[in-house]
Amino acid sequence: MQQIRQAVTKESLFLELQRWCRDGAGKRNRTLQIMSAFASGPAVEALEPFFDVFLSDGNKIEIIVGIDRNGTTRDAIRQLYELQHAYTKRITCSIFNAPSRIAIFHPKLYLLHTPKTVSAMIGSANLTLGGLGNNFES
Repeated sequence: MQQIRQAVTKESLFLELQRWCRDGAGKRNRTLQIMSAFASGPAVEALEPFFDVFLSDGNKIEIIVGIDRNGTTRDAIRQLYELQHAYTKRITCSIFNAPSRIAIFHPKLYLLHTPKTVSAMIGSANLTLGGLGNNFES
């Protein structure tokens, strides 16, 4: 088991996602799954070059972000939409809206499926710049 720390350390969600994407370059049959309550445009933009590397040889990415409480920015939705259209059939992006005002879609789950393993990061980090590395997250 590997401990990932945030913010001032060299181990962050951003660096781990970057590593996953780079490790997937030149390989096939890998899927990166992201479920996050919130996403921001700058965070998606920061990860996009690594997504490009990961997707270049036929890997897949599935992203679900929530729009409850206006936590996901319009820029993030636009960028995810553009990524989905740039990589038809290799990236799927979905938006989740809780069916009730008292509920909220609130996961922070990052999974990497390879032919032999599944790696997971679970904590409090959203797909935002704060969650990727600026905040102190669990």
